[in-house]
Amino acid sequence: MTDAIKKEPLPVFDGTALNSWRQRMGWSVSDAAEALGCHRDSIKHWESDAPSPPRYIDLACQALALGMTSRARAE
Repeated sequence: MTDAIKKEPLPVFDGTALNSWRQRMGWSVSDAAEALGCHRDSIKHWESDAPSPPRYIDLACQALALGMTSRARAE
């Protein structure tokens, strides 16, 4: 059964992807940082591609894009 499951590599979520996501959401760096629960300097750092955002930021961006709300924005 495991042979039938095709394992494909995860798409790369880099600084360019983070910036594109933020622009699609219509958010400033500060808005994105608040929604993701991190500092705005982290967003700027990741968007400069040094280094790429951690996987949990990728997952949080996907969740927010699907309409889930963050705890910070829900309050």
